[in-house]
Amino acid sequence: MDEIEEIQQKRLLSIQEYWADSKSGLYSVLVVLPLILGYQILIWAYDISKINAADYLLQKLFKLIGVVGMNVVSLSILIAFFVAFVYHLKNKGSIEIHTKYVIMMIIESTIYAFCMFFGVKYLLNHIQLLSITAEKVALILSSGVYEELVFRVVFISGFRRVFNLFWGNYRIFNISLAIIFSSAVFSMFHFIGPMGNAFDWMQALVIFVLGFILSLIYIFRGFGIAVYAHMFFNFIVVLTV
Repeated sequence: MDEIEEIQQKRLLSIQEYWADSKSGLYSVLVVLPLILGYQILIWAYDISKINAADYLLQKLFKLIGVVGMNVVSLSILIAFFVAFVYHLKNKGSIEIHTKYVIMMIIESTIYAFCMFFGVKYLLNHIQLLSITAEKVALILSSGVYEELVFRVVFISGFRRVFNLFWGNYRIFNISLAIIFSSAVFSMFHFIGPMGNAFDWMQALVIFVLGFILSLIYIFRGFGIAVYAHMFFNFIVVLTV
């Protein structure tokens, strides 16, 4: 009986450790870096000029300070991730990486992606097989990283700070409002810029709901898993919708 309890406790501890570590900045950096590098390679190899809404927004912001270029956003994020990695190493003294955690993060993200996809399929009821190209793969990779960085990390944090200034640090209320506002902006940005769609209320609502779900994934499971859930969802959509 003691052996069974010990095994159960070890399993529970392992799950708790995975739940905490997979949400950390270190594992987010590890799983997201290959996506940025893959996107950059495709941009260079196929001379791709189309960008997603978040990349478009970031390039506009960089242009305001006099920095222009298709690769400036990716390079800036790569540098930021490298700094975060060094900062983590400096504080922790060592880095312990569990490969199984990375695999489990990808599996978990895939599950979230399929759940979101079947929800969208139920709402829109429109499925047909499409081809996939290098340009589409590049957009899938970039949208997962940049849209999560802008609309989840930056916007949720930003809106929350603004709400804190207005009526104090009511954590749950302010985070809830921040998620709603960031999801609304996320939806809106899919209808502007060079890759924007013609406005449609149903599509806007679906994108808002997806943004809301991805926000919850980001809050509870971290940046890395949110990025992969977003990317896998986009990949499934490109193949089937």
